[in-house]
Amino acid sequence: FHHYPDIGFTVAALTEKVRKKFSIRWGATGLVVTMVDSESIISSGLRPGDVILQANLRDLWHPEQLTQKIDAARKSGNENLLLLIEGYEGYRYALLPLEK
Repeated sequence: FHHYPDIGFTVAALTEKVRKKFSIRWGATGLVVTMVDSESIISSGLRPGDVILQANLRDLWHPEQLTQKIDAARKSGNENLLLLIEGYEGYRYALLPLEK
């Protein structure tokens, strides 16, 4: 599990236990959103059980990869990170705001 307190959510690698807990489909790959802080700026955009497949069009399978993408985007002055998310209603793109 990896928590991003300044953004307000927690992700986990897709282990068998996590897959069962959130009823993630068998073929899915990525990072599972396990918790979203209710007062965070992204509380309306991410939900527990969402699977983050990509960040800035790059596949993810380990939380460290998302951390690297967030750090790189902040260093280059970007205010958002483009995420590809698989949720209960299908696939969607969303912008993850990075500013504090």
